[in-house]
Amino acid sequence: MVDVIFRYCAVAVIFAASIGIYTVLVSRVLPAVLLSPARGALLGDRGVRKCVFEGGRSVTYEPKLGIRKYISQYVLFEKNGEKYIKCKINEKISSLKYELVLYDRKNKATGVLEIAENMSAEGYTSEVMLPCETSYVHLQLVSVNGTAVKEKENELYRGRDIMAFLVFTSVLTFAEGMFMHSVIHEIYNVFFGYAKYVTDVNVIPAAIAAVVAAVFISVLLLVFNVSAPFKLVWKKSKSGKKRKNRKE
Repeated sequence: MVDVIFRYCAVAVIFAASIGIYTVLVSRVLPAVLLSPARGALLGDRGVRKCVFEGGRSVTYEPKLGIRKYISQYVLFEKNGEKYIKCKINEKISSLKYELVLYDRKNKATGVLEIAENMSAEGYTSEVMLPCETSYVHLQLVSVNGTAVKEKENELYRGRDIMAFLVFTSVLTFAEGMFMHSVIHEIYNVFFGYAKYVTDVNVIPAAIAAVVAAVFISVLLLVFNVSAPFKLVWKKSKSGKKRKNRKE
């Protein structure tokens, strides 16, 4: 009797451990690995014009839609070996505060500049010198005319990452379901003689039902991971994001 108790205590521990491992995998590990938003490649500022002139060159960008009513364009330019940025702004703006996340040619974040300026000329900010290794920037508004600006940045996910998440979570859910079923069935059978009351089950319909249930749970997990307020995705710091290089 003692051996039986110890045996099923061990089974119960393994059962609980499997649930814990499954929960960590589908709520933390897989979202962190597969569901990182593809902001850098898909939602970056759009280059609209390149110019080459005596002593330098320039690239004009349009920022995200959310801030174009304040900053319609900005230009990165190189003049006499030095690099600068200058923004075209709404003429009604008298003061502006923004941040520049700086990136080099290897898509590595090299620093952050915070710039606050009272407009001396209507329609344009002053020229701001950038480090010579800067290849492109990510512009973020902080405040306009002393009022904080909250940017809402939609997150997009790569199709192949979503499919991989669904496949892995479906397989894990199916395997966990089969394991839980076998353990619960065995425990009931030992303590309550459950098996003698259970008729034979047709394997194929049961397997199809289990697969459908696993896929359904995987879709729910996907929705919870990419939709607020249920977001479970581990956030990565902006300095650590891989971004598509925009050549000068």
